[in-house]
Amino acid sequence: MALNYIGALNVPNYTALSTDVVANAIEGATRVGAIVLLTDTAIWKVILDDLTLDDYALPISFNGSVDIGAVHLDQDLSESIALTMEYGIQNVSTPGTAEALLGSSTYAISMTVFAHSSNTGNIYLGNALVDKTTSTQLILTAGNYAIVDVPLGYKFGIHNWYVDADDATDGVYFTYMK
Repeated sequence: MALNYIGALNVPNYTALSTDVVANAIEGATRVGAIVLLTDTAIWKVILDDLTLDDYALPISFNGSVDIGAVHLDQDLSESIALTMEYGIQNVSTPGTAEALLGSSTYAISMTVFAHSSNTGNIYLGNALVDKTTSTQLILTAGNYAIVDVPLGYKFGIHNWYVDADDATDGVYFTYMK
C-alpha cells in the first residue's frame, strides 16, 4: 500500500502500512506536524521538521473535573451534543444537469461521498453549477470517495452540494454526521 493522503483537516492526515516506513520516514509524507496511522499495526506517528517520524500519543478524554488553583474545568458528557449518522443515494438522471444531494436544508459536520462501484463514467461533485467542464469540482471515479470535513463553528449545508455524471444512472452514496 502506498501513502494515502486523507486531508489536512482529518486525523489521521495520512494512512500507510508499517512496511512503507524506511529509515524512519515515508516517501511523500511532507506535511510537518501531520499525523500518520500505520493501518496494519494501529501505530500512530507524527511527521517532524526533518520529515522523519516519531511516536504520536492520541489526545485523551475523560468524564470528570480537574481543579487547578482558582480554575475549575468540568466536562460532563450529559451536556454533549449527540451526533447521528445519516445516509443517502443520489443518481444522475440527466448528465450535464447538477442534482442536489439533499432537497431540504440539512447541516452537518462532515460528509463522505462514495462513487458507485458500478459507475461507467466520472462523478462530478461541487456546487449548483457543477458539471464535467467546471474547474472547481471534485472528480470521483467508480469506487472512489471524497471526505469533506468542516472546522467547528462553520455551517456546512449538505443541501448545497450537487453531483453530475458522465453517464445517466451513475451516482453516489453519501453519509454525513449531524
